[in-house]
Amino acid sequence: MSTCFASCVRCSNPPPPLVPPSSSSASGARRGSHLLLRLHPGVQRVTVAVLGARGVGKTSIVEQFMRSEFCEHYESSKSTQTHYTSVIMNDHMYELKIIDCPGSVRFPVTSLQEWNDHRGVGLLSASAYVIVYDVTDEDSFRSARLLRERIVRSRRRRRNAAVAAGDAAAVAPVTIVVVANKIDLQIAGAGAGTGTGTSFHGPAVFVERLTQGGSSRRDLGNVVRKQWKCAYAECSAKYNWRIVALFRDLVKAAVDSGGESHHHHHRMAASSRVQEALRNNRCVIL
Repeated sequence: MSTCFASCVRCSNPPPPLVPPSSSSASGARRGSHLLLRLHPGVQRVTVAVLGARGVGKTSIVEQFMRSEFCEHYESSKSTQTHYTSVIMNDHMYELKIIDCPGSVRFPVTSLQEWNDHRGVGLLSASAYVIVYDVTDEDSFRSARLLRERIVRSRRRRRNAAVAAGDAAAVAPVTIVVVANKIDLQIAGAGAGTGTGTSFHGPAVFVERLTQGGSSRRDLGNVVRKQWKCAYAECSAKYNWRIVALFRDLVKAAVDSGGESHHHHHRMAASSRVQEALRNNRCVIL
């Protein structure tokens, strides 16, 4: 079954939260709009934190999803940015909060660390985490591994504390997706090494050459899925390839996980669901 996924209102750093526009104002809602609305009681919020080393393309991924824009000029993010958008999926509306963290952010393991370093951001309470690495930068993959370990350690501490307090349900399940960005650069580099003189000119060539793949990419994907127990996705922020599908499947996994009853089953089921969705890449854009 295809999933309908559409964005209604997109805003950056507004006083939260948002609701869908009325029929009279729907035509005025546009990408980058700063229309501020109050959250309807029936609208569920899904919070996604985007993490990774400097220069891996975190902000580019968020900007492509929010505004379908890509900036060729690189400027390192200095502070955490929060974005809000209302999305429709399967005839239900959700408020999506995206936390775009700079590469210098050290993920908090304890509530005290969050209070001291990330007050008001809500990193520890996120519904899902996107850990981005650059396929041309091995160090960024190591950083992704360390981030994943800190997230797992933090969730384990919170879960143990909740169990000890007799409130295991207080720690919601979480989805972690490791995203290999800048696939276009790796494919372009592989083509240059063949001696054919073929260069990377755009999305059509990109998709055609992606099928050739490389053992290193497959190996890293297997490590993420089998050893880290996380979902794995590849994308190109520059060419807006698989960006919408990534956020759609994150929302779906986070929403589906909310109705389960066992935390371990939550985590494993969420990762499996989002990985299956990413693999099938089923999507209808309205």
